Amino acid sequence: MTRRALWLALVLGGVASVAVGPGCAEEETRFPVAIAKASRHASLRDGLVESSRAFAFVEDGGRGEWTGDLGDAPAFGLAALGRRADLDPAEARRRAAAALRAKELVAEDPLAGPPDAAFERLMSALGLLAFGGADAEAAAPYLDRVDGLLRDAGDDVERFADRLPAIAVYGSTVPAALVAIAQVEASLVLGEPRAEERRTRAVRLERALVSRSFGDLVDPGSTRSSRAFARRPGELSLTLLPNAIMMLLDARLFRATRDETYLLRARALFAAAQPLLLPAPAAVTGGVRYAEPEAAERGLGATRDVSTLAGQSALALALLAVFEVTGDGRYVDEADRILDAIAGMRDGERLAHHVADGRLADDAGAEPASCAGCMFHALLATGVRRTLAGEPF
Repeated sequence: MTRRALWLALVLGGVASVAVGPGCAEEETRFPVAIAKASRHASLRDGLVESSRAFAFVEDGGRGEWTGDLGDAPAFGLAALGRRADLDPAEARRRAAAALRAKELVAEDPLAGPPDAAFERLMSALGLLAFGGADAEAAAPYLDRVDGLLRDAGDDVERFADRLPAIAVYGSTVPAALVAIAQVEASLVLGEPRAEERRTRAVRLERALVSRSFGDLVDPGSTRSSRAFARRPGELSLTLLPNAIMMLLDARLFRATRDETYLLRARALFAAAQPLLLPAPAAVTGGVRYAEPEAAERGLGATRDVSTLAGQSALALALLAVFEVTGDGRYVDEADRILDAIAGMRDGERLAHHVADGRLADDAGAEPASCAGCMFHALLATGVRRTLAGEPF
């Protein structure tokens, strides 16, 4: 398969014909299984492209990085620029420089350097897998080293909390699920001779997450309960991001294995997130937004009405992943409504980092008013939606 037909789990879409699952070498399924209706977000996409050209970017010796992000730009920036066919020369140079830095990062010990570096390496590996070819191959030794660490820890990411500050912010479910996503994507992108091995590891990591973090949770705002994934083992509150990422993982595992268990769980997780749905049309932005209690706990707001650009983009991408393997238009419809709200987060030349308590974020908040990685995340969601309709990214 070509790199263009193989997407990072966060770069879903494109029509691809793939052999799936063990023993299925002769069985092929085309993805997406249906073409989505036309996208209505061309202006959002174009505005994000223009904004991305102005993001601060530092280059040194041929390598480079976006500044003003929260560690996720290596994944979403590389993935978005890797999908676009209309890069100007400056963007093409940035893409090459960011890929070179990502390859250097993943060549190091996964836990080396300052604590934030561990999360950035993981996101760099996901970004490289979006490129395919030699760039994707650079992520393979990193995944092997991470796999060795997880095996030694009994697949318990909590044991790395002192070296992975993202666990304090997002809990352990999200980083563990991202590692599993990287493994399943590597099985598709890198192929044989280790595709089955990597697919099996992704399955086992998902199984460990179900065992440790899946159960009956309560949304504190509505007091409604759902069977869903907690941020970490032992927590009882329903939150958005871990379930969006797990929905994405399960959709991708279904694509890789054709095991209906994963598809059923992905569908169920969308239903489980419904207690977090804010009244529509959403205040300030319009469209549909989902509450993120975990963001409110970080000091981003004082009420239930807190939604981050990253969290809403993650949910939109997860819904598009489910559409890709089902053709069920309900998932595209909901993703469109979320993208409507994301379009409503525009504040001048940027999209706000979050909406809280009836207003767009400003620089006085607990986190930046905007970030490059979050805006690339939204660009990725918008481009994926367009691709699923057969339109240019």
